[in-house]
Amino acid sequence: MDGIEAARHITGQLRIPLIYLTAHSDAHTLGRAKLTEPCGYILKPFNDRDLSVAIEMGIYNHKNLVERAKLDTMLIERLRNQALRDPLTGLYNRWHLEEELDREFSRARRTHIPFALNLLDVDHFKRINDQFGHHAGDRFLRELAMLLLRLFRTEDLVCRMGGDEMLIALPGTDLHGAERCGNRLRTKIRELRVERDGLRLDPVTVSMGIAGFPEHGSTAETLLQRADEALYDAKTRGRDQIVIAARHRHAIT
Repeated sequence: MDGIEAARHITGQLRIPLIYLTAHSDAHTLGRAKLTEPCGYILKPFNDRDLSVAIEMGIYNHKNLVERAKLDTMLIERLRNQALRDPLTGLYNRWHLEEELDREFSRARRTHIPFALNLLDVDHFKRINDQFGHHAGDRFLRELAMLLLRLFRTEDLVCRMGGDEMLIALPGTDLHGAERCGNRLRTKIRELRVERDGLRLDPVTVSMGIAGFPEHGSTAETLLQRADEALYDAKTRGRDQIVIAARHRHAIT
């Protein structure tokens, strides 16, 4: 290969700045050399000063390009996280949930493994905002989010659906496993405290609705609907309980 072809391989594999020292200045050679995006192009004969300046400028420009690329990558990742996560709690948002649920359901159908959704809602959350202020309500939601992240596995999907409603998707978990997780979570939530100016709301309770694959549907949309129906049942039955969606419908108080 000639020098230009060698330069193309070097920049492609090593990502280092490149300067040409050449006797060629014809349009065809210059056109080929441009495609390798060199930092300099010095015609022979050259003096040491010209070469030194070209090398210094080449290294300087290359460092700037690398730093800008790093900043661009960080910015893209930050924007991606902002698009996928709820700004208050840091949990995944509903948009990301819908995207991930379709992927998890495809895997569950392919491998014939169970899959469960646990949808929870804080009981009388409006009372927290009314009696203790919205700052206290926001603080409680953040503490609840941190609790959820601590209790569940990295492969589980924890999302804020909106307001005080949270959803935990549990790959590889059947209805009984989701029920056990729900009971453990209810116990831990009761330990959270809402306080302001010496006043305390104790304890905070939640209602939960559980639906599972394959018992309650074979699509994410269907399972979400069944979990929501079960949550509504838990609310209408007096709150502070778990209801498993119809077919295995019962309340755990």
